[in-house]
Amino acid sequence: DDVQRDKRHAFSFTPFSGGPRNCIGSKFALQESSLLLVALLQRYDVQLDPTCADSVAMHTVLTNQPKNLRVRFVHRDGADAAAVAK
Repeated sequence: DDVQRDKRHAFSFTPFSGGPRNCIGSKFALQESSLLLVALLQRYDVQLDPTCADSVAMHTVLTNQPKNLRVRFVHRDGADAAAVAK
């Protein structure tokens, strides 16, 4: 019935993706990915690949998405794994 469908709560058919019953692991996954990014940035310098420096462009749909963006992860000298893990 169309009238009943219009009265339903917006999250009634997506119990694990929004509202009060969203996925219990989503916050953990976000925190874990943030920690992974921090660990990478502690060990590596991120540099723009010189072969694409002039060809990087932004493509905007819903969010900004870089096109032709290539980066290099260069290991930092003296970045000891034991020192980073403190």
